[in-house]
Amino acid sequence: MKKFAIGLCGFVLILFFQESCTKIDTTTLGVDLIPRVDNVNTFDTTLEVISSSYFLPDSTTIGATASHALGTLEDPAFGKTHADIYVRLNPAVSTTNGNPFISKDSAQIIDSVVLSLNYQGLYGDSTSLQNIKVYEIDPLATNFDDTLTGYKIDHPDFDVLPTALGQKLVDFKTLNDSLTVILKHDTARLSSELHIRLDNSFGRRLADYDTTNAYKSGEFENYVRGFAIKADEPTSPLKKALAYFDLSTATKTKLRVYYRTPGKDTLAAEFTFQGYANANTIQRTISGTEYANNIASTSKNKEKLYLQSTPGSQAIITVPGLKGLDNRVIYRAELIMPIVASTDNNIFGVPNFIFLDQVDSAKGRYVTVKNDFILSSTNGQGYNYESFGGLPKNSQYIFNLTRHVQQIVTQKIPVLSFRVYAPYSTYPYYYPPNTNDTTALRMSQLLLVNYPVSFGRVVLAGGSNVNPPDMRMRLRIIYSKI
Repeated sequence: MKKFAIGLCGFVLILFFQESCTKIDTTTLGVDLIPRVDNVNTFDTTLEVISSSYFLPDSTTIGATASHALGTLEDPAFGKTHADIYVRLNPAVSTTNGNPFISKDSAQIIDSVVLSLNYQGLYGDSTSLQNIKVYEIDPLATNFDDTLTGYKIDHPDFDVLPTALGQKLVDFKTLNDSLTVILKHDTARLSSELHIRLDNSFGRRLADYDTTNAYKSGEFENYVRGFAIKADEPTSPLKKALAYFDLSTATKTKLRVYYRTPGKDTLAAEFTFQGYANANTIQRTISGTEYANNIASTSKNKEKLYLQSTPGSQAIITVPGLKGLDNRVIYRAELIMPIVASTDNNIFGVPNFIFLDQVDSAKGRYVTVKNDFILSSTNGQGYNYESFGGLPKNSQYIFNLTRHVQQIVTQKIPVLSFRVYAPYSTYPYYYPPNTNDTTALRMSQLLLVNYPVSFGRVVLAGGSNVNPPDMRMRLRIIYSKI
């Protein structure tokens, strides 16, 4: 991690080193060396916050190599989430003729057709039991194509043929189970895969194609546009989880057509994900829930804040007391966000990360918290989350705003509102360390924050929380007077 430059004048540094030998005040973080609060030399104050929550317009796309969500999740506090996967699988061939079968006449008998998806994990109740159906995307659906930019998660459903190719009642806790497959020269044990049997007539159709039609170079997508994998809600007994799958691992995500040759050998023709034709559509339905009622409330300072990961919501936090701070040395400023109990929070966990930036309404943009948020190339998250904050710990989220508050005090930088949310990815303007207010830069790429998509939801205590009062969201400052 990069070391932060304190940027205070010389006598402040001397004071810091003098105070570092005193008793440690662990604060609620319990990790930083902070001068002892004695109300003579060092003081502790808490500033009230005003909190409101809103829906978050979302344009997220899920990349070809990212985990895709599948299933239906019914959450009594936040509502229903439904996720579908769309994908095109192309012939995986090592020969030059483009036919994944030995020849058009080699597949005398179709033994089985199996669609496999590489299982990554789940969010929610592992005892969920959902009926997963596979449909063929309508070959005339010209809107499902290879695209480098990907489809948004709120894209309308793609057209599919009316009859399902296959279905399976999936016990989510068995998705890690293995399956043994025996072919002519090979025995394979397949694990962490969802396997769905498709109708043999579809395999017969694939076997009957040849290099004059579907297996002619560049023609396959005109015959088989792709597959839609959906959880069928009416026939799913327990809908309380999303499962996640990787499409890009060709050894695990594939369509296999098992067939017997004239010599009675059993072989397999394979179709894998090779391009960018994929989509992960996600729909939230929240009407009648605690979450919907909270968002609809006209309260200017809400008691609770309902944050749901992408596609989700956001909260706007203002701290009026920051505008009136006199000159002082800030040793620690931390925005404390307690987590409060919610229905089924033992089943539906909190987001792995929440994110904090600021609302620059004058320029119509969001900006990072100056000098406390720092981009980093030395960790997988891409920024200094260990020191800046955003991870759940001790039933709360905490953000370190020490350098930012010091700048408000000494440099009189503008006091902006904060935004807190749990995005899959974000793209705010970035303040590099130790720059003036006019140099916020557009990031060169999206910052991945909360992976995978739609993982996590949380209820936070707002600025007016009264049960109990010490659970309110607040800004705590430890300082010395000058």
